[in-house]
Amino acid sequence: MIFLKWEMVGWRELIRWLERFFSFYEELFQSKGCSFLCDLDMLIDPVANNVEDELLCAISLVKEIKKMTFSMGSCQVSGLDGLCSIFYKHYWNIVVAKMVNFVQALFRGGFFL
Repeated sequence: MIFLKWEMVGWRELIRWLERFFSFYEELFQSKGCSFLCDLDMLIDPVANNVEDELLCAISLVKEIKKMTFSMGSCQVSGLDGLCSIFYKHYWNIVVAKMVNFVQALFRGGFFL
């Protein structure tokens, strides 16, 4: 396309055309800030209020972790280690410290290794 344009109008006109072309796209893709970000929080209705949000983000207690572990089906849920929850239920007194540390680390850091 550029070569066809050059044959028709010459070098000077081609250079002006290229300058306009590049300045158009430079301006088009420059970041000027988004005006809609101020109103973004008003577009989405909150699902949880502040109290519920704090409860959801609170670090789980041993009692809650035990309740959830024992509420799972004994052979329905397999962990990353390949063990069913019956293992954790049966050996709770031995694995409780590791289980609590694992779950609380998830809440603190958002990931586990």
